This record gives sequence, C-alpha cells and structure tokens, in this order.
Amino acid sequence: MKRIKFGPLALIVIVALSTMLGACASDESEDESLQESGKKILVYGHSGNSSSLDPAHMKEEDSFQIAVNMYETLVNLDEKGATVVPGLAEKWEASEDGLTYKFQLRKDIKFHDDTEFNANSVVNNFKRWAEGKEEEFPYYGSVFNGFKEDDSRIIKSVTADSDEKITIKLNHPQASFLKNLTMSPFSMVSQTVSELGDDQLESKPVGTGPFQYVEGELNETIVVVKFEDYWQEGLPKLEKIIFKSIPNNTARLNALIAGDIDLADSLNPADRVEVNDDAELQFIDRPFVENIYLDAPSIPNAESTSLYGATKYMLNFIPQPTGFDVLSKVEFELPIEE
Repeated sequence: MKRIKFGPLALIVIVALSTMLGACASDESEDESLQESGKKILVYGHSGNSSSLDPAHMKEEDSFQIAVNMYETLVNLDEKGATVVPGLAEKWEASEDGLTYKFQLRKDIKFHDDTEFNANSVVNNFKRWAEGKEEEFPYYGSVFNGFKEDDSRIIKSVTADSDEKITIKLNHPQASFLKNLTMSPFSMVSQTVSELGDDQLESKPVGTGPFQYVEGELNETIVVVKFEDYWQEGLPKLEKIIFKSIPNNTARLNALIAGDIDLADSLNPADRVEVNDDAELQFIDRPFVENIYLDAPSIPNAESTSLYGATKYMLNFIPQPTGFDVLSKVEFELPIEE
C-alpha cells in the first residue's frame, strides 16, 4: 500500500484539552495524482469557528491556526513554548529597568504584496493597534493595558531608528513583554493593505508568512499557497494548504477515515480507541495549554476586592499562550511502499 508520511509535526495553537489526529494514508489514485503533479498539498480539517482573517481581530483557535501560516511576529517561542527566539527581529536587547527594548530586524523580507518589511512597517502596525479601540483590537488593549489615550497603557512609544532598527519604550515594566509579542494578534501586516481599511485585510490578508492567501470564505474553506519569496530558505515544504471547516467532531473523524482530509484536530477523546485500532491513522500529540478566565462581572465590587486585585496582578505576569507556524515544516514523501 502506498502511504503518505508526515515529517516532524508539532502543531502548537491556543487550545485547551484538545487532541489532534493526523492521517497517514490516501488511496493509490490520490498518491499518483500528487506524484504526477509534483505538488504537495495538505487538506486540514478543523472546527471552523473563525471570526476574522485579520490577526489583530482574532480571538479563536481556528483563526490562529490559519493566521500563523500567513503572518509572522517580531519574536517567536521555541518548540517547547518556553523560550523567546528570533522571528522577524533577529536580535534585541532590553534596558536594565525594563522600560526600553531595541530590536534589530531581519533584512530582505517581503510581504505577500511585494512591499518591503522594515522598521516603518513595525511602527505602522503598532500605531494601528494603539489608535484603535477595545472592540477592534481586544488583545492589544488587554495585554498592554489600554490604548494611546489611556494613562494605564504599557507601551509608551514605538520609533524607527533606521530601516532595520526599532525602539519600543514602556511606561511600566512588563515581565512578559517579549512573550506577549509572540502572540498571533501582534503579527505584522502590510501597510499598503491596512491603510485601505479593515475590510481589505479581511478580504485580502497580506503578511510575511510562508503561505499566502488565495481564496476562500471563513468557516467554509480557506486556501493558502506557498509564498515563493519567503525569507526562510527551504520553507515551506508544502505547496498548498486547504483549511476545510467541519464543525462536528464525529464528521471530522469520518472525513479523515474516508480520505477527504489529511489532518484533523480537536476530536472527541473517546475516538482515540478507534484511531489506535486503525493502522491508516496516526496520533500527533501536541503540548497542553491551559487558559485561565476570571469572570470579574460576577464578583460584587470586583475592582475593590483584594482577592480580585491580587489575581489580576498575578495574571499580568503569566506568559500568554501562543501559537507558531509548523505546517510550513510538514514534508510529504511519496510514494512509500509497505
């Protein structure tokens, strides 16, 4: 039997208590078609609970799964999710008082619309968020304690020192500042597109990631293809990813078994037995991430409650869950005989 073999894959997204299953087989005709065309295509089945293609507006896991393949952040987390590593910024340094961060950006990076990524791109993205409102950019207001006119805001200024250098100054130290910057809502988008308004980013998202948007509708099917001018040599491995919305967990597993999709996530825990019994399917484990929610409105006089204040203070220093691209690192080897 001809099999599709997945290379190393550790999909890390903002999730809690979910399991991802990966398909390892397709029928012979599909294998021959892929081999003949020379294309490497992944059909990824997910729940399709997405609200936006603009990373700054995103709130849900399914949105981030798509975003991390089209957009990138200044810094990333390593595969264990513990250490901050370079992203669009290749290095940085922080002042001893924790109020000033200087970033050295990578050179020769392009957005999908062929415009250059540089220091002005970073400044314009932060300006867009800072001049927005809570309903527009919920993560920015929450993570950095407010917007441009708020006295409580963490970020004081973002300036371009040269084409490849930026300085971010804070009003107050934030222990998790660098880890917060790894979050998908703080991905860099093309200034050319963002200046046309939020609607343009929703219909034509443009980032610097390994894949670029081609077509599709939220909660139906989204198609992204390999960005030929991607700055990381040898990536992405795939030519195309098709994100297919299948809201029902059982239906998603059935599509996986039928070969309609190659990869499925967030299946029912009870389905693990069926998957283990199927030689054509393979579990792909991913790290557990726990989200903590504090329902302040349900607490009488919450702001004046010492317990609430202490908890809020503590949560400000908990590293935020984040996601980073790995679908770009998946590699098919066709055919494989068993």
